[in-house]
Amino acid sequence: MPNVIIEHSKNIQETRQLMQICHDHLMESGLFKIETIKVRHQSFENYLVGGSSTQPFVVFTLSIMPGKRIPCFHY
Repeated sequence: MPNVIIEHSKNIQETRQLMQICHDHLMESGLFKIETIKVRHQSFENYLVGGSSTQPFVVFTLSIMPGKRIPCFHY
C-alpha cells in the first residue's frame, strides 16, 4: 500500500500534475493495485531554503509499509 506525501513551497503551482505523475508511476510499476495508491500534497508558506523564503522546494516521501518512510529525493 504505497503512500506518497508531496511537501512543497507555496510558489509551486503544478501540484495536481506532480500528484498525477507519482500516481501513474506507482500504477505502471505493476507492484500495486490502483485502489491502494494514495498521493497527497501539503503546501508551506513559511519555510527557509538556504536562508531564503522565496527559493522553491519540493520533497517527495514514499511510504510502502506501515512505519517505513523512505525519502525519495529533494529538489
